[in-house]
Amino acid sequence: MLCITIKSPGKQGQSVQYYPHFEEKHYSNFYNFTYFVDVFFLQSSTVYETIGHLLFKLFDFESNEDNPRDQISFNNAIFKLKEINRPLYKDLNKVKYSDDFQFGVRMRNDIAHNHPPYRIDSGISKSEGLIAFGVGEYTTTNEIKKVMIGLLRSIKATFKVLEKHLRLK
Repeated sequence: MLCITIKSPGKQGQSVQYYPHFEEKHYSNFYNFTYFVDVFFLQSSTVYETIGHLLFKLFDFESNEDNPRDQISFNNAIFKLKEINRPLYKDLNKVKYSDDFQFGVRMRNDIAHNHPPYRIDSGISKSEGLIAFGVGEYTTTNEIKKVMIGLLRSIKATFKVLEKHLRLK
């Protein structure tokens, strides 16, 4: 859900003023927030890739940089578990396809590769060959926080799955 706070016309005559209720201190908080959002999502992704690496080692999976299915990753580790540990495969897939995980991965990918959700986009959209121009949108801090909490829930769920299936002896 996108929710934008704008004022049109803006206080200084601009056609659109974003964050019309912001004072100087709010901008400082916003920039600090975006920094920690970036760090959170990139480090959370690292947690999953580390788990994938550990699963590759634990189950002695082949690693081959030339074959995309044999490159070390969380997704590839789950895929390889399908034939050798079906219960673990199924439980990790439940986490992988949960909304908490999917929304977190999508937001992480937007931060790392696309347009960060907390930045105002261009307002230009394209659909079925038509181009529309409008007011740029962004994802609110509350929505980002919900996705962050969901991603934390998915990490917790992943550790519970691993604890259930990989008991220490």
